[in-house]
Amino acid sequence: MKRRTISIILAGVTISSALGLILANPDPFVRNELCNLWCPRSANPQFWNAIIFDLSVGAISSVIFYLLLVALPDTRRHQKLKRSLLRRYEEFRRECVSQLLYASGNASIGMSEVEVLMKPSSFKDHFYGDPWQTAASAFNYDEHHCYLEDTKLAAQRFKAEVDYVLDQVDIDDDEIFERLKLLSDSLDRLTRTTREYDSVKSLFRDLWAIFTGWDFSDGQYGRDRIRELLEAI
Repeated sequence: MKRRTISIILAGVTISSALGLILANPDPFVRNELCNLWCPRSANPQFWNAIIFDLSVGAISSVIFYLLLVALPDTRRHQKLKRSLLRRYEEFRRECVSQLLYASGNASIGMSEVEVLMKPSSFKDHFYGDPWQTAASAFNYDEHHCYLEDTKLAAQRFKAEVDYVLDQVDIDDDEIFERLKLLSDSLDRLTRTTREYDSVKSLFRDLWAIFTGWDFSDGQYGRDRIRELLEAI
């Protein structure tokens, strides 16, 4: 059952139970005040009041135990998996940017430079044109370095984390669930890249979309769409 549905049910049970406690309370003060407006009548009110009061106490107790023993631990676990997924995504981005920098001719790089280029606009400005073509050529033909292999390994680690979240987290939003599955499929395609020209070309097209925020449907740059997706889980 979806978390939103469960939340609505819990809220309904809590409100109705609280109302039952008020109306069926042995102390008639509040009940008498409310019954000036409207109150159900019974030939044996003490009997029904006792049953409603006990049921209301039991229902509220059950809600409290559910929140403490199920909902709160589940929420904490959900947030923990989400933070882990976001960290793995950042690791994937850093590794890819590092490999692209090396492949484009940078003999040495610093973490500060990598962090700057993880921003879509900075990445686009730095790699647009010759650096991008140089990196693609290195991924294609330079067998003395592990640019392609290390990039594929980073994608594989990120995909494993995405697949684990898909398996372990109950994602309410069907659209987010489907987009996360598409992300897993895209990462799987990255891990299967070979040194063939068309395969590397496809890899670089996907990397360009990821790191510049390019979207083929609306033709816009600048949004980290994967992070937006992961944040929405």
